[in-house]
Amino acid sequence: MKDSTQKTPPHPLKEIFKTDLGKAKKSIENWLAERHQTSEDISISSIETLGGLSHELINFSYSWKENGQKKDRDLIIRLDPVNYRKRKTSNLRREFELLSIMSDSTSVPVAKPYWYEADSSLLGAEFYAMSKIGGVAPRDEPPFQTYGWIAELAADKRETLWKNSVAVMAQVHKEPVAQFSVLRRDQSNQNDLMQHIEYWRENYDWGMGGEKNEVAETAWRWLRNNIPQNHQPGVAWGDARYSNIMFDKNSLEVLGVVDWEDVSLGGPLFDLGRWFLAETLHSAVGLPHPEGFGYEKDTIKLWEVHTGFSAADILWYKIFHAACAVALVTRTGHLQAEILGKRAGPASHSLAVFEGMLNDWLAEA
Repeated sequence: MKDSTQKTPPHPLKEIFKTDLGKAKKSIENWLAERHQTSEDISISSIETLGGLSHELINFSYSWKENGQKKDRDLIIRLDPVNYRKRKTSNLRREFELLSIMSDSTSVPVAKPYWYEADSSLLGAEFYAMSKIGGVAPRDEPPFQTYGWIAELAADKRETLWKNSVAVMAQVHKEPVAQFSVLRRDQSNQNDLMQHIEYWRENYDWGMGGEKNEVAETAWRWLRNNIPQNHQPGVAWGDARYSNIMFDKNSLEVLGVVDWEDVSLGGPLFDLGRWFLAETLHSAVGLPHPEGFGYEKDTIKLWEVHTGFSAADILWYKIFHAACAVALVTRTGHLQAEILGKRAGPASHSLAVFEGMLNDWLAEA
């Protein structure tokens, strides 16, 4: 077992995040002044960068005077990953529009988006500013299954956290599709399922960069020949997993759902498929299933109770996500080689894991 005192190694792509914070601070203050035109003394008191797997974030606090009264706010800027793009096209504007609808028209807990900026000259990329959500999220490194606050919870508390997680995912899925029509990639075509499949097949081809993977290609052929016939329309969060949920550490209440980079109208079962991909990956690399967390059949049953939908075709969605993951891992390897001069991450190990999933699931099909 890993020594709990061992420091987590830096992310192999950490060095691509080269924001000059002094310059960024001044640019952001000037940018904020344009959005607080009747205010005075706009000043950033603290600022830091947070490098994620797909985006660079700038976390800052600022204050201003309005009608003689001092006010303050904590914001996060999410930048388009121009130097580390794992998808063929930018999804940043879609994220902003989705958050605007969610925060204004639903009870799903999300960050409040304030402003979108399309001028990439300010910070080197397009970006948007949103509120900072409190609470804590389960961490991938070190893995929450073995270290940290979740591992220290009693089993009944972990059961509460699992139930709250499934409930908030179902809450997203029950939102009326009509209010999210802006997410439709082709406004002339309302077949959202096929739009989503085509989008990810294009991303697959682009992410593979000319490489071939026979297991994934076999999976894609199977997927094409077995499109779900009883598809449930709806919003798909896109990256449904524990690590993208913010919790109150004491009450275990969900405070926020984050990371909407892959949001779509593909339908809710894409989220369940993504959820089970993460859980299968954790198991495949030797992480234990935390006592109190539901297993796949339990999660399906609870989700079906919350939504009233059927998860009968879930195997198709699991195979879909594993096939897409092959390209994401391959693309990450290409980026590592391009930026660092070598593949610094466990690309071959990850590919073997996803190939194993695909072989197992295709055998079930």
